Amino acid sequence: FHSEDAVAMLSRLPRLSAAVQPPSLPPASALTLGFRRLRARLVAEGWYERLWWREAQNLLPCLACYGVGWRLARAAPLLATVSLALGSTSAGWIAHDFVHGRGRFCAAMRGFGALMNGHSSTWWSNKHNLHHACTNQVGVDEDIMSDPFFFLWPPDPARDSRWRRLQHLY
Repeated sequence: FHSEDAVAMLSRLPRLSAAVQPPSLPPASALTLGFRRLRARLVAEGWYERLWWREAQNLLPCLACYGVGWRLARAAPLLATVSLALGSTSAGWIAHDFVHGRGRFCAAMRGFGALMNGHSSTWWSNKHNLHHACTNQVGVDEDIMSDPFFFLWPPDPARDSRWRRLQHLY
């Protein structure tokens, strides 16, 4: 899971002395071992290396969606809205990759999502870190707060909306 930079940082951490027993962990499952083999193969094949043409493959469709949306804004506003929404969603996922990535290119591109989606990188970083710290916790993780429009599960009756029973219609 970790980048070469993270592995190098981990290797510099002090080792436990023989007197301190590490916590006992269950043996790795077949699924975990299979994932480790897959990841090792992908690393060996170069899938984790940043290459300019792969970055272009990711960026160009996103930028094209923004360009098409901008161009169609007056002539076909509904189609422009769909194109801009696709560009915005794509920019968010690409920015997510840059935030988690390492190296000069990722550091330079960290503001991409903020630039393309019109919010500050600090806001996004705080929201994203909260999501990773409290993943899918109701009332905390904003990534799952879609009510009162969409409900992923029945809410607390005290906070329920009369519209929930009709969400299949919209």
